[in-house]
Amino acid sequence: MVILATGLALNLTVIVLNGGFMPLPVETARALLPPPTVALLEVGAPIGLGSKDILLPESSIVLPWLADRFRSPAGINRTFVFSIGDVFVALGVIVLLSRAPDPEASHKEINHAR
Repeated sequence: MVILATGLALNLTVIVLNGGFMPLPVETARALLPPPTVALLEVGAPIGLGSKDILLPESSIVLPWLADRFRSPAGINRTFVFSIGDVFVALGVIVLLSRAPDPEASHKEINHAR
């Protein structure tokens, strides 16, 4: 739970410090998106309607190492960006699920006790 909470805290921190949006460095957007799409994006504005991301130059981002700066690995059909906080959240979920009690084992123990 600590790992998951750490990831959530990292994401919340960078979002709060950057005006309520997760910053996306312009450099990352350029590497991820086709040039015509990047040309349509406005620096300092959310990426799209209802988006959690705001396009900012790295020099304008508060705590830039916590921004959505990492790209999905090559070979994955869907491209996406993520932050170090997202890594902690995912790792925390994996750890929690791996430690979850086995419902099948609990069921067997109850039936065996009868």
